[in-house]
Amino acid sequence: LTDLYGLYGIVDFYTKSKNFDIKPLLGVEMPYTSHFATLSSSRWMIKQLGTVTLLAIDKTWYHNLLRIVSAGYEHTIDDIPCLDSQIIANFSQWILVLIGGMWSTVYNTIVLRNNPGQAKNDIALLSDIIGKENLIFDITAQSYKDYPQLQQVNDFVLSIVEEYDGTMVTSSGYLYPTKSQKWAY
Repeated sequence: LTDLYGLYGIVDFYTKSKNFDIKPLLGVEMPYTSHFATLSSSRWMIKQLGTVTLLAIDKTWYHNLLRIVSAGYEHTIDDIPCLDSQIIANFSQWILVLIGGMWSTVYNTIVLRNNPGQAKNDIALLSDIIGKENLIFDITAQSYKDYPQLQQVNDFVLSIVEEYDGTMVTSSGYLYPTKSQKWAY
């Protein structure tokens, strides 16, 4: 479970997953920039950044995730918490970082800013901070017909995962091209 900007549904999710003997994977999705110094203080700018998803696999990792979220709230811009590479570096030992996916920093850098070179640099920086083994690449499974730009991002992520010999996952992103599709998801 990954909530946006916080860990809101984790207690309920964790409790219910234990009832079904499921090991929960807990996380948070937050806006990310490599350095706070590059930001202006507008909501529009934060939304252009894109996000990273941070995951915790056990209790120690979960406590670090709480610290990261708290640090993100110390750096709010227009009431939106934000992370930079230094915050992630402070807790890099015990987190997994998901790269790719809809509205991620990689997605926004490629689609909104048309800068795959910068996306590659951002991935290299995160890899240096947390280690290749803690970097997970995300391919979003959505209709290319409804989201044509997604094919470009997924192709980019696929090329990078091979370069890093990395782990890859797929997600749906919970995006509904039409309201009638929500129930099916």
